[in-house]
Amino acid sequence: MKTRLLKKALCVVLAVAVVAVGIPFSAIAATAETVSFGILSDTHYYAESAMGKTAEDKAEFNEMMLMNNSTTGLAPVLTDAALANLAKKAKNGEIDFLLLPGDLTRNAEYAAHKELTEKLHKFEEETGIPVYVINGNHDINNNRSMTYDGEELIDSKNNPELRDELDTSPEEFEALYKEFGYSSEGGYYSRYKEKAENSEGSLSYATDINDDYRLIALDTQLYSADNTDSGTDDQETGGRMSEEHLAWAVAETEKAVADGKTVLGLVHTNLIPHFETEVDILDQFVLFGWEKVADALAKAGMHYVVSGHTHMQDVA
Repeated sequence: MKTRLLKKALCVVLAVAVVAVGIPFSAIAATAETVSFGILSDTHYYAESAMGKTAEDKAEFNEMMLMNNSTTGLAPVLTDAALANLAKKAKNGEIDFLLLPGDLTRNAEYAAHKELTEKLHKFEEETGIPVYVINGNHDINNNRSMTYDGEELIDSKNNPELRDELDTSPEEFEALYKEFGYSSEGGYYSRYKEKAENSEGSLSYATDINDDYRLIALDTQLYSADNTDSGTDDQETGGRMSEEHLAWAVAETEKAVADGKTVLGLVHTNLIPHFETEVDILDQFVLFGWEKVADALAKAGMHYVVSGHTHMQDVA
């Protein structure tokens, strides 16, 4: 019963995989401007520059990935196709914003983040559509980041001396995605932590995206020693929020409502289950302590959330 009540309170929680869709939010508030969102989640982008130097290298890399049932080698093509579809929708006036709720890269490869941000900059320039992101569990402090030199796969787990070169830190993530949520230019802007750092929730932010809507992006990922079960700065799959982090999110939601804004949450880990047994069989995919968090945010006025992580398309 409690689960059903929380789902009703949150109203709309979208869990999406790699999709290029337009989501109309005309039902959010009768007095608010109608807007539509393109959502591109869990791209798990892998850099073409990390597939080797030659066309032959890239073909060999893709073959290795496919032999392991992985489409990693196709990531650039798939992402380009999704962005092209979204650009077409933007040209037709079908979307107003593009949201990326995490797992932007395969395993936090810096080269992948760099290439993806270049594509997002190009998308913004060509369409005029603002882009907002939040990190996922694959995007920061991942000791499985890798590259291919044409002869062998080189990963940061077996080559820790290369981790700083291959991997992406919270500070680097913030710098790369500065124009996609981490800039305070114009309008309301707030951060849970003053700047990105190896600490819980450091990439959470709140910002006005237009006169009627405030986006609250929640960094619930485990990548810092103060938040991981291992007590290290190595990423883990699940997600959680500290009491202080939740208090910030609740306060930001209440302030947004008081300012007359409709609140939209952006988070990677699901805030509520998207099927009956998700908590039992995929406990790392629903926020730890989700009932308390969802209840607090719903009561504060956050009734709409876009999430990723589960690689499925669902509205709960």
